[in-house]
Amino acid sequence: MDPKNRGVLRATTPARNAAPDAMAGVRAPRRDPRESGDTIEGIFEKQPVSPQGPSWRLDLHDIVVIGGSAGALEGVFTLLESLPHTIDASLFLVLHAPESGLALVPRLLQRHTRLPVRVVASRQPIRRGVLYLAAPDRHLLVQKKGVTANRGPKQNRFRPAIDPLFTSAAVAHGPRVVGVLLSGWLDDGVHGLAQVQRAGGIAIVQDPREAPVPTLPLNALEAVRADAILPVTRMAALLEEVSRSQARPARRKGRAARTAGNEVRLLRAGPTRIPKRAPSPFTCPECDGALWETHDEPPDYTCHVGHRFTATSLLAGQRGVSDTHMWSAVRSLEEQAELHRRWAAPGRRVRPPDRSRFRRHAEALEQRALILRRILIERQAPGRPPARRSRAAPPHHR
Repeated sequence: MDPKNRGVLRATTPARNAAPDAMAGVRAPRRDPRESGDTIEGIFEKQPVSPQGPSWRLDLHDIVVIGGSAGALEGVFTLLESLPHTIDASLFLVLHAPESGLALVPRLLQRHTRLPVRVVASRQPIRRGVLYLAAPDRHLLVQKKGVTANRGPKQNRFRPAIDPLFTSAAVAHGPRVVGVLLSGWLDDGVHGLAQVQRAGGIAIVQDPREAPVPTLPLNALEAVRADAILPVTRMAALLEEVSRSQARPARRKGRAARTAGNEVRLLRAGPTRIPKRAPSPFTCPECDGALWETHDEPPDYTCHVGHRFTATSLLAGQRGVSDTHMWSAVRSLEEQAELHRRWAAPGRRVRPPDRSRFRRHAEALEQRALILRRILIERQAPGRPPARRSRAAPPHHR
């Protein structure tokens, strides 16, 4: 292996037998440090450094899974331009984008690489030296002898999502997998990257200091002890070196492996089981079903049909649901007010007392709708008068 790449891994790999105090802060809650006052440099201070380097050999890692969200496409272009078309590995890519945008991605990627780009809509065999993408609105799932795509339950409110790709690859190929997380919002992919590492694979995270949107890399570094933290310009050389080594033995399957296997099974078109333990008090933003909390730290939430959320994506989903319900309430109140107004209009055969009552009801309904509209648009508490806009002082004329 190139000594330069070995040094990169040595500098960014935590000691497996580090003292407890050296590991403090590594598994802090996932959040954007910009919201709490932390700096990007502070995240790297929480990553323990091993003076001896990694305690394992880099063997054959020929399954490379790559995920990113906002700002990741340019990084993928840079990575592919530097990656030789002779690389002895299969690459799998998931990007968050609207369905119409994902339809354009294969053509854009092919302009930046000599690797064949294949869109997966049904099961295909895995071939080395090929880049696989999911068809729009489908999860990309790696199997032992192939790769497939399906319309399984959304994960972290996305389809395709990064977590299913990473987790399915870890279940099927264990230590042969290399997981790469790039720029993006929120934390889809962090759980999957942890599964890759638990299965004996390698976790690589884009350097947040160069990521256009550093939130996803930062969340990954808060939850996972990354084996390498690199700018995308240096990832291609490392992936090429790694792909030429032989795989180390697979780890014995334990509770974490069984959990990952269950997660993959929920994405397939098979029967599901309702957990026997008590659910959490939260409901699924996708199907309104009960959510069960995992024992991970930080926890994830899953409904029995397979929708899965991190705490961050669940909060975003619940916020969207509440906004939808509140806008529905505004619509209903305004429609009721309009109906009362029409019945109180002149020309209707309505008794004067009823006409007056309809007008009062219309005014009350319009006031309620206005309060909700103010909450939604201005994020202002009900009952509080709107903030007064300061008037500019009139110009002084001499």
